[in-house]
Amino acid sequence: MMKANLEALDTATRELRERRVDLSRRVSLEEDKGLERLAKVEGWLSRAESIDSEVSDLLREEPTETKRLCLFGYCSKNCISSCKYGKKVSKKLEEVKELLSKGVFEELAEKRPASKVVKKDIQTTIGLDSMVGKAWGSIMKPEGRTLGIYGMGGVGKTTLLARINNKFDEEVSEFDVVIWVVVSKDLQYKGIQDQILRRLRADQELEKETEEKKASFIENILRRKKFILLLDDLWSAVDLNKIGVPRPTQENGSKIVFTTRKKEVCRHMRADDELKIDCLSTNEAWELFQNVVGEAPLKKDSEILTLAKKISEKCHGLPLALNVIGKAMSCKEDVHEWRHANDVLKSSSREFPGMEENILSVLKFSYDGLEDDKMKSCFMYCSLFPEDYEIKKEELIEYWINEGFINGKRDEDGSNNKGHVIIGSLVRAHLLMESETTVKMHDVLREMALWIGSTSEKEEEKQCVKSGVKLRLIPDDINWSVSRRISLMSNQIEKISCCPKCPNLSTLFLRDNDLKGIPGKFFQFMPSLVVLDLSRNRSLRDLPEEICSLTSLQYLNLSYTRISSLSVGLKGLRKLISLDLEFTKLKSIDGIGTSLPNLQKFVLLLDDLWSAVDLNKIGVPRPTQENGSKIVFTTRKKEVCRHMRADDKLQIDCLPANEAWELFRSIVGEDTLKLHQDIPALAKQICEKCYGLPLALNVIGKAMSCKKDFMPALVVLDLSRNRTLRELPEEICSLISLQYLNLSRTCISSLPVCLKGLRKLISLDLEFSRLKSIDGIGTSLPNLQVLKLYFSSVFIDARSIEVLQLLEHLKILTGNVKDALMLESIQRVERLASCVQCLWISEMSAEVLTLNTVALDGLRKLDIESSKISEIKIDWKSKEKEDLLCNSSPYFKHLSRIAIFGLEGPKELSWLLFAPNLKHLEVSISGSIEELINKEKGMSFRNVHPEMTVPFPKLESLDLSYLPGLKRICSSPPALPHLKNIIVKDCPNLPKAAMKFPRHE
Repeated sequence: MMKANLEALDTATRELRERRVDLSRRVSLEEDKGLERLAKVEGWLSRAESIDSEVSDLLREEPTETKRLCLFGYCSKNCISSCKYGKKVSKKLEEVKELLSKGVFEELAEKRPASKVVKKDIQTTIGLDSMVGKAWGSIMKPEGRTLGIYGMGGVGKTTLLARINNKFDEEVSEFDVVIWVVVSKDLQYKGIQDQILRRLRADQELEKETEEKKASFIENILRRKKFILLLDDLWSAVDLNKIGVPRPTQENGSKIVFTTRKKEVCRHMRADDELKIDCLSTNEAWELFQNVVGEAPLKKDSEILTLAKKISEKCHGLPLALNVIGKAMSCKEDVHEWRHANDVLKSSSREFPGMEENILSVLKFSYDGLEDDKMKSCFMYCSLFPEDYEIKKEELIEYWINEGFINGKRDEDGSNNKGHVIIGSLVRAHLLMESETTVKMHDVLREMALWIGSTSEKEEEKQCVKSGVKLRLIPDDINWSVSRRISLMSNQIEKISCCPKCPNLSTLFLRDNDLKGIPGKFFQFMPSLVVLDLSRNRSLRDLPEEICSLTSLQYLNLSYTRISSLSVGLKGLRKLISLDLEFTKLKSIDGIGTSLPNLQKFVLLLDDLWSAVDLNKIGVPRPTQENGSKIVFTTRKKEVCRHMRADDKLQIDCLPANEAWELFRSIVGEDTLKLHQDIPALAKQICEKCYGLPLALNVIGKAMSCKKDFMPALVVLDLSRNRTLRELPEEICSLISLQYLNLSRTCISSLPVCLKGLRKLISLDLEFSRLKSIDGIGTSLPNLQVLKLYFSSVFIDARSIEVLQLLEHLKILTGNVKDALMLESIQRVERLASCVQCLWISEMSAEVLTLNTVALDGLRKLDIESSKISEIKIDWKSKEKEDLLCNSSPYFKHLSRIAIFGLEGPKELSWLLFAPNLKHLEVSISGSIEELINKEKGMSFRNVHPEMTVPFPKLESLDLSYLPGLKRICSSPPALPHLKNIIVKDCPNLPKAAMKFPRHE
């Protein structure tokens, strides 16, 4: 019997082993398709392997046990041992048979469920930790829904997004799934949907479905999940409805984070938070470059370390360039290779290995994304200037006008709106960097523009730029015949000997060189030249007559040269519309009116006029708004201004004492003033003897100076309570460091245009002033954080809300409202409403006034005056204001002072219960009010908010005056332990018993 069972066990085990091998092979094939084996299949395979091992151990004992058998196997020499072994064999045989019977499966594997996060491979990052922290903080805020990360190409936006993605894998969070999507530049919704479906493991079954069906499927899954959607490289706003992605809300807790090169995409995507990524600092850039290159090459030679630092600086903090160039140099250990690389990056960096395909072509996407060819030409024009050159905005726009990129229409102040619009677009596309009056290009972006200009097949993009490279002669390798624009500015060129033929040349920059003269033949073959800039050639004394060959010339800049007379050849420039002769030695402009009949724009500076000048006699066209020209003159006689028909007059007075001291101190020098403790006092006495006359201050100050100049900056200016002050001087714009300006309780009724010069102003107090409008304040004072308008003549309307929304850094706002709808609008703008600390409601007429405790979370003081309002409601969970909801307490946590004066309509003020921290309450001249707190309403409030305690627990002062209808404070006098002052006047129906409160000791 034992032998038969052993044979059966051996046979069954071989069958089990074969089935296990077959099943394992089939499961592997399914797993290769991306499926995951079923738990029951895995369990069967595991048990089959285990039993196989146990049977093998059992069969190894077979020889020993069979030798013990005798009498043809019917008896054993050791009956107990044989009996036990036989039972084990029999039991194991049953187990194998049972396992074989269960080893038949219709399905072996199923789709693998989507993991919470798919980690991204990230190279070592430098300088991103703080940005990761800021982004993570924004994402985790309950009220935050959408975060926009923006910056120039190659600055590390995708890497930051990958760090955020991986942080969800490292941190414990309540999100169900993190979805990464790369958005192509041409915005294919199908591609976005397919990436989301692939992440959700549903791409194959919906592969052939329509976009609408896919959107429905995605929406059905994601609305049941708390998701994070990471969108990389947006070029325009994405319609979430088309994709099927539910819009994140505070209720569903989902979030969207995206990266873009264009700041306006953040606005179009309605981002709650925006995070700008800038290039790395010099130290961070060097740390990253060392990390990429590695230690081995840098330790080879001390000169390599020096050259490496120079090469790192050439990348100007752009991580893309640091990584590409660093990897290229990581295998170079010979100092000659490093010298060659440094030379290439200095002279023509686009020839550096990997520069074109890995850096410039990536950055070119930003250029290709510009809306039209005109804007592209405007961008390319900026590359004509040297590295790190600060290009004046107005000067740049003047070039663009004359090149025909934009029209020359100007505003009353002479500015060209279209030009500034283009500059703004290029700045927001991160192709230009902007200061108040200038722009400049990042060096790597400039290199990209030069690469386009030298390789493009488009005629309008062909440029040759050799600016700021210390040339002494015009090089022979310039292709004059095809170039549209050529820049040789900021060199050391002393003479010109060539006679180029350039039929397509429209712009030629020769400014800032050492030219002493120009041969006539140089201009003979430039029929299309429109812009010629010869400025800042300080040795250039005259122009050749052959300049008349430039028949298309419209712009000629000769400023800062030694030109003393105009060439006869100028009369051939019939199309010339702009001639700049500022800071030249020109002595006469006789004949200019007839020689240049189309001259449109010029600036004529006339110094020290003693009598009026007849412009017709000297041939100068009178400046008009159309031609944009200007005449500026100085005189000691006021009547000369009238005789010259000046539009504006500017009287210069002696400086007041404080300004005189500032000027004197700056001329003498701070170091001189610190030489001895008595010097400052003596210097002030000498300054006072100059009586504010700048000439005396300058002469005496220079005589006493021996160190460098220093000018202190005024930071705080308090002009409040000057009750007859009606206006500010335009010179206030000179206070460029001013941060705090107090004009409260003055008669200021309008803000001067010159306020736009106060770019650093962060606090402006206009409370109790006569100010009527805040138009323009949003663009003039971009850094404003505090704006106080309480009890001024400004009542917030739709236009004011638009202006206030431009103040991106606003943190504190006090203001006035007449219209209930306007107050509703304010409360719908989360960022704006949260800034309101003090509110004056005056002359309002409304059936219902709703105050939202979440929107007005920062409210500290509320005044309601001369208004007709039937009911005042408190809202903390209105569906109409979903974007303002949060989980915080439904109270005005900071509201400590309320004044109600002349309010008609309500019979009670039970809404005051929502101000538990109220310290000062004044109610007067309100005939309809019968009680402050109604018992029934108070109980209804407490049913919803059980934590609501007795009324006014922190009240310190109470003023009730001229309230003929007032009968009670509340149903039973509350305990007011902090009450210090109480005034009750002309309240005939209020019983004395109602005023017996426990008083503060």
